[in-house]
Amino acid sequence: MNQTISVGNSMKSYINMAKTGHYPLFFSEWLDGSLKEARPVSYKNAKQNVNEVFDKLAKHKSIERKKTMMESLSTDERSEFIQSFFKMVERDILKDLKSLH
Repeated sequence: MNQTISVGNSMKSYINMAKTGHYPLFFSEWLDGSLKEARPVSYKNAKQNVNEVFDKLAKHKSIERKKTMMESLSTDERSEFIQSFFKMVERDILKDLKSLH
């Protein structure tokens, strides 16, 4: 239960950082490649994918170890995660915009 709470808080923190243009989990070349070849992904699938990867990331404390774990993903897995993560960020931004009205 505690890991689930910590994974959720960690994911929310990374989403909030991404909303301001800070992407500590990703090397810029990963973003360039993954976002150029973006495929449509549903929010449901994106959330599931992001949750699975953040469960793995939760086992590591430092950002360096988290990045190393990300490097161990295949190029396709990492690309899918990045696209899913940005889908989550996009949804969070849209949710913020709706609350402003």
